[in-house]
Amino acid sequence: MRMLRSLWNRLERWSLGGGRSPWRRALLSLLLLGPALAFIAYQTWRNWEQLRQYEWQVRPAFWALAFAGYTVALFCLLAGWNRIMGRLGGVTHFRKNARLYLLSGLSKRLPGFVWYMLSRALLYKDEGVPAPVSLAGSALELALLMTSGLLAYFLILPFLGQAFLEGPRLLLLLALLLLGAVLLQPAVFNRILRFFLRRLGSSVQVEVTYRDLWPLLPLYLFAWGVGGIVLYVTARSVYPLPLVALPTTMSIWAAAGTLALGISSFLIGTGVREITLTFFLTAVLPQPLAVVVALLFWLLYVLFELTWTGLVSLWR
Repeated sequence: MRMLRSLWNRLERWSLGGGRSPWRRALLSLLLLGPALAFIAYQTWRNWEQLRQYEWQVRPAFWALAFAGYTVALFCLLAGWNRIMGRLGGVTHFRKNARLYLLSGLSKRLPGFVWYMLSRALLYKDEGVPAPVSLAGSALELALLMTSGLLAYFLILPFLGQAFLEGPRLLLLLALLLLGAVLLQPAVFNRILRFFLRRLGSSVQVEVTYRDLWPLLPLYLFAWGVGGIVLYVTARSVYPLPLVALPTTMSIWAAAGTLALGISSFLIGTGVREITLTFFLTAVLPQPLAVVVALLFWLLYVLFELTWTGLVSLWR
């Protein structure tokens, strides 16, 4: 926490030093997003040999379907973030929220959550939104995403031919879902948020209500479901995965995506999503192919994200 506060204070003083001059804003964007782009390139290079050695039987039409599904899921997330910033920060311009969301989202590729939080807070600060407000929005989004991911997994279970899980895994998932529901109680969420904001040296009060929380759950649930379809289509582009495996693939994305989101948000690590996806995909794919599909999914996800970041940045 001390490191985060120190780094934030330094970047904040530097960003305020030049006002709103275009060159300083461009340099700030490069400082925040440059390492993320470099890390994306490094991850691609590191896994290139595995991708190159696989005997591809590519069906590009499925990649087009994956892009369409990614676009639907992305705009669900953008609509949710637009509502969050509209309620908390008074920023209701969809294009502006989408541009800042996508630009800061590139920093998720870096190990840990510090760069992601700082980049989003500083980008919004340049638009006149206090840093505690954007930090509160990011915390709210994370809580909603993780809770809706667990809920999506439970909703998909009946379609797998099993109404319940057995053993300690069921208890663990139920405990995590209960924890998420507790965190989404405004009284609890606001208390935790005030604690972290004070640790960052901020006295700004941000209050979240039920109107800020619960209407967003269906939107995020739908995004998780579409994301599972994107994962299935990605696997289908290189392997004849039967349609009956679609519900299983959707449950894999909900479980692996939520787990990876939690680990990468609170712990420092690289390749978390690829590792968790590979582990879960072995339920429907052979081990070597599970690795390839996880890497391909990551590569397509990055390409789609860069594509929409460029398009939204050019959208005037």
